[in-house]
Amino acid sequence: MFLHTLLLVVLGICHVQAKAVFASFMLVNSGSFDVARWTANIQLAQAAHIDAFCLNIAYGWPDNEKQIALAFTAASAAGFKLFFSFDYPGSINSTWPPDSVRPLLETYSKSPAYYQYDQYGGMPLVSTFEGSDHAADWKIINPNGSTYFFVPDYSSIGPGPALAAGGGRGVAQGLVGRAAAWPTGTSNITAIIDASYKEMLLDDRPYMMPVSPWFFSNMPGFDRTWLWNSGDLWHQRWQVVVSLDFQPEFLQIISWNDFGESHYIGPLDETQYDAFAPGRGDAPYNYVEDMPHDGWRDHLPYYIDLYKTGYATFTRESIVTWFRTSLGGACAFGSTTGGTIRQSQYENDPLLLMPDRLYFSVLLTSYAELEVTYGGQNYSIQDWDQTPDGGVGVYHTSLAITTTSGPWRAKVVRDGAVIIDYAVPQGVSDSCPKGITNWNAWVGSKQGSVAT
Repeated sequence: MFLHTLLLVVLGICHVQAKAVFASFMLVNSGSFDVARWTANIQLAQAAHIDAFCLNIAYGWPDNEKQIALAFTAASAAGFKLFFSFDYPGSINSTWPPDSVRPLLETYSKSPAYYQYDQYGGMPLVSTFEGSDHAADWKIINPNGSTYFFVPDYSSIGPGPALAAGGGRGVAQGLVGRAAAWPTGTSNITAIIDASYKEMLLDDRPYMMPVSPWFFSNMPGFDRTWLWNSGDLWHQRWQVVVSLDFQPEFLQIISWNDFGESHYIGPLDETQYDAFAPGRGDAPYNYVEDMPHDGWRDHLPYYIDLYKTGYATFTRESIVTWFRTSLGGACAFGSTTGGTIRQSQYENDPLLLMPDRLYFSVLLTSYAELEVTYGGQNYSIQDWDQTPDGGVGVYHTSLAITTTSGPWRAKVVRDGAVIIDYAVPQGVSDSCPKGITNWNAWVGSKQGSVAT
């Protein structure tokens, strides 16, 4: 059980800057977008209480100029915010030179849609994905840190070296701790890495804490063929966020639309699957098609409001379930490992890190039971793995499965009455695309019929 009341205790020592929640958006996936498509994505983010998109921009992508302009047009009209994150390792044929970074910032940081960090009277927020070996460039781009508020993600070198990157007193005015988003091995997610960042940053520099629901990638062309323990991750990471004895100034959800790493919470969109095109990531199949993740947004307004203010309201009870669509041992693993030596981890059997289970998070006003009919068997869950303090909030559990099933059913029952009846349309089979296990998640959700 996580004590949500802890959040109320620490609110008294927060900075003046209001907390904010961002979602990482891969600009390179937006090549076919027009203003209407940008607007549609922005409206979904706003409905989830997300404050801004962190636009990941790869140098050399030919549509950067066009899509950035369209994004700011849509954001300005919607009252939404954007800011730039310059992707150094993901850039095309080269990396970000200062004389290409500065014009973008000079042009767009003045837009009413560009996110401003208010702590020092309002400074445009800027980030990176890695690029610590180019940190000294930011002394040219942002002399004395006086124009932009620079919060890079140099997590591959750790918080201490990240603060020193660029020489002298360093260039970072805050840090993103992307490496903290996923657990190592079979362990559950913790705040250990987050705490190390917060300790190094002290109280005078902000920390952008990452939150992610999943990680699986089978992209040999990008040298990315592993998964991390993700079954309970979405629920557990949010419990870490709202239970911390320190509160990060920012959260970054990873991601809105990074389909290649399977942690997208935005809508499926076949025009954004360029990473699966021939000659790109060399994926053996498209493991995103027909694998929606929209359900992971359903409880975001509750979690985000709780993080920001210490309290949250909701009008309907709801269930979210997620699972893999085939049994892990039914097909070949392909080149997928559990963990990666590239990040100094043991490479385990992926099934050890992602066992065959159905996962459930249910937002309730009070205790209820969960009844599941799967594969011709009935299961009654009365003891949840995690329950909210005070009885109001998200109840979480999972159910081990050993057999296949067609469409199945989950019911939430309180005092003998069914309050949510979810006919889950997706089953679990013993076959896989091209005979290779898809370790991505299928996510579904259902609201109760009665307002609370």
